[in-house]
Amino acid sequence: MGILNQYTKLLASRESREVLGKKWANAWLLTIVLAVTFVSIAFSNGSMLYLSEKMNDPFTNWVNIDQEYRSERARDFFHYLENNEVKSHYKYDYVQYDHYMPLTFVGRNGEQPFLQVRFFEDFGGKIIEAVLSEDNIVDGICAPANVISANQSGLIITEEALGKLGYDLETPPAYVNWLSPSQGAEVLGVKVDTQGFANAPLPLLGVVKKLPGNMDVIGPGVLADKIDDFTNYPLNLNNESYQHSAHYFVPKSISDNSFEKVVKSVLPDTLLTNVYILNNTNLTSALGSWQEGRYLSIYFNGYHENSIPTEVYHSIANAVEQTFGPQKAWRLFDYVDAYKEKDQGNYISISFNSLDSIRSFERMANDKYNIKLEMSQVSAKENFNAVSVMANILSLVMILFSMACIILFIVNMLQSYFQKVKRNLGTFKAFGIKTGELIGVYILIIGAIVVGSIIVALIFAMLVQEILPIFNVLKDNTYNYLSLWSYKTIGSIIIMLVATILTVRIQMARLLRKTPGDLIYDRD
Repeated sequence: MGILNQYTKLLASRESREVLGKKWANAWLLTIVLAVTFVSIAFSNGSMLYLSEKMNDPFTNWVNIDQEYRSERARDFFHYLENNEVKSHYKYDYVQYDHYMPLTFVGRNGEQPFLQVRFFEDFGGKIIEAVLSEDNIVDGICAPANVISANQSGLIITEEALGKLGYDLETPPAYVNWLSPSQGAEVLGVKVDTQGFANAPLPLLGVVKKLPGNMDVIGPGVLADKIDDFTNYPLNLNNESYQHSAHYFVPKSISDNSFEKVVKSVLPDTLLTNVYILNNTNLTSALGSWQEGRYLSIYFNGYHENSIPTEVYHSIANAVEQTFGPQKAWRLFDYVDAYKEKDQGNYISISFNSLDSIRSFERMANDKYNIKLEMSQVSAKENFNAVSVMANILSLVMILFSMACIILFIVNMLQSYFQKVKRNLGTFKAFGIKTGELIGVYILIIGAIVVGSIIVALIFAMLVQEILPIFNVLKDNTYNYLSLWSYKTIGSIIIMLVATILTVRIQMARLLRKTPGDLIYDRD
């Protein structure tokens, strides 16, 4: 038995060299084939992940319909879409009115860019989640979840639009100024331009890479109501209650003591002992910004706000601006709610969960309400769905083809090898080494070679995957072209190992059915 074990060890040692081939040619050839296979699988995975992200991206699954001057049929269509059974049938989760307004803002250095603004009635749901997704937010510039709500008067802006306002990502403002019609406000001490416009500060809620509909800015529908309320005009700074109050956003970089010192430095003696500064958390719900800080309100004990001259409040504002800068401590105005009746908005906005029913939805809108969806939008969404299905099929076919090629390679390698060594196999059998032991040795040899090749090929594929981002080779500057690890990769490795073991067993069992004499004397 000891001699047989020595023969077995010698067999494994010597035969493994033969199987590897000259200068490990067989092993390197197998490694190259596997490396190409794994890179192909990784590319397939990366493409499918990219398609899946795009397919499930609410930007893609979001349809907006121009209301054609807010017609009666558009109103009827909207009420029909609110039905839960209709939502379930066409696979969308919400429908809402949205507003579009091109607005003028005031930049850091006095620029007045004209920006495209979209206001969402439901400032939440999948579309806002997509806007505020981690990969879309720039440099973490985003307000906390408790600040972003449908009651906000704030805005989300693209990085490009922020640049138009003269800001960079190193010094983004806590608020941005909208150029608000405020005729007559100059008599209250407000800085008004020659056309009667003043700077109305609006909270900056976040900076993102892209927005739906290629907008520059988006905001909640309540802010559109305030801007569009020509009766009450909440954002009109020609408002005495605004000028008889002092509310400030003070960032963390400014201490309470230093802020209080500046405020008291401009107060008359009659007010100096009666001033107090309170933390006003009520302002957060409507005027909260992405930047951390406090919301401070200045009051005078024993005085009604209207009894304090507006000059006092403006003296405070000028002192704060001169000391801390116009983009540090911001004077805020407690914009009242809009009282006007909500209108239909410019668009009907729909967020689909699935694109399977997009074509039937388009036909229904056209046939039943004579409302036409832009066909390029519908076709693009359908094409995404079709490409995804085809890509999945092609991906599986490619993997199966690769597996078949590798199995054929192993079969041919074994057949070629066994033709050379079958005399040795006959000798081993003649010395008493059992067929099972011979099969086990060759499974061990071939299996070790295949496992080693798999490991080297996986390392190569992982290196390629990690190197691509270094050279900025990415889809949309975000998605890697390769994504190695998935059920396809694990499944391919398992199939490969099982196929290798079965191939060796079948080939060896077929050959070793012969007698030692037949093998030694090469008799078929």
